[in-house]
Amino acid sequence: MKTKGSIHLLASVFISFAFTILFSSQAMADFKKTKIAVLDFQLIGEKLKTEDIGKIVAEWLITGLVETGRFDVIERALLQKVVEEQKIGITGMIDPKSAAQLGKLLGVKTIVSGTVLSIGGTVEINARLISVETGSIMAAEKVRAESSVRLNDLVSKIIGKIVQAFPIEGYIVQRSDNTITIDLGRVGGIKEGMKFIAYKEGKVIRHPKTGEVLDIETIEIGEVEIQDVREKTSTGIILKETDKGAVEYGMMVRSSAKAKIPAQPTFSYREPVTALKPDIVSLSEQAKEVQGFLFEFNTCKVSGQSVICELKVTNKTLKKKPLYIFEKQTKFVDDAKKEHRSTIVELGGRKSGVRGRVGEKFAPNNSMKMILTFEKVDPQPTAITELVVECKSESEFKLKFNDISVIR
Repeated sequence: MKTKGSIHLLASVFISFAFTILFSSQAMADFKKTKIAVLDFQLIGEKLKTEDIGKIVAEWLITGLVETGRFDVIERALLQKVVEEQKIGITGMIDPKSAAQLGKLLGVKTIVSGTVLSIGGTVEINARLISVETGSIMAAEKVRAESSVRLNDLVSKIIGKIVQAFPIEGYIVQRSDNTITIDLGRVGGIKEGMKFIAYKEGKVIRHPKTGEVLDIETIEIGEVEIQDVREKTSTGIILKETDKGAVEYGMMVRSSAKAKIPAQPTFSYREPVTALKPDIVSLSEQAKEVQGFLFEFNTCKVSGQSVICELKVTNKTLKKKPLYIFEKQTKFVDDAKKEHRSTIVELGGRKSGVRGRVGEKFAPNNSMKMILTFEKVDPQPTAITELVVECKSESEFKLKFNDISVIR
């Protein structure tokens, strides 16, 4: 009897342990990237010198959406294969029904399609988000410029609008004074500086005849801003709340308003109308924020047989943070598609040595100068198509800038 009792006890413990692992793994896997497909955009109106502009816009969109960490984007090769096998005609003007058919074959929830409209020197990008489940257009957005030379600036704006259409939702798992912790982290596409609305659910809204749940009332309690991101959690500060202490443990958070992309003003530029060319913008306008650091380009110039690029780096968080730059992994590709690797990297006046890296600790809101030197560059480039800087702070990451003009 003791033996049977021991077996039953052991089995009970094992089952309990198994369920604990199962539910823990499910909780850890709650966040799933939204699976989408991006179709080539269709050029409408006046012709541009670059005939493949629709494909270029789609490529920029794919890259930008992947970099947000929020989307699982179908590879173009797989997309084309399915299109050819199923003999589906796709363009930027694809109808919702065909998009839904394609989406189901690819196993995606959303199709992104659109057009590039060129009339009288004005360029406009129109993007549509098509729901595969319903075969209807979820949202339609457009951005416009008076010149085509900064087309990827418009694409960046469209990416921002698409991201807002897919809010991230989670829970507050801890509050201490004016600081909260949520159950979303780097693996969930969270980044420093993101703002979340803290809310609780109110009344259930049902259809008066069918009884179907149509919506649930949302009661906004406060707003928080993320300051530090870890692998599976993030901490932030409370910007405002309805009453002191109103934002509390267990409350829900979301990154943006549901089912609506806020309207944004159109963007115009004063440059004269020119034929489309690689998007080379003023370096001072190129800026990227990664893991709490803001990287801003200053200049990139030729000096003899060397190319020297200078950036400004600022710690935008409220805590002291380290940053390392790796020499051998930092590189650029010139306009002749030739790759060059850095020979010296500098940060805050310190240079990389035999270890091939340089590191500094940044105080909150402190800035330092980063200098990247590439020696024996021959022939001298007129432009850099891609610059990749290998960095590490909380974890390793690649900082990328595209289409950079070189000063002589």
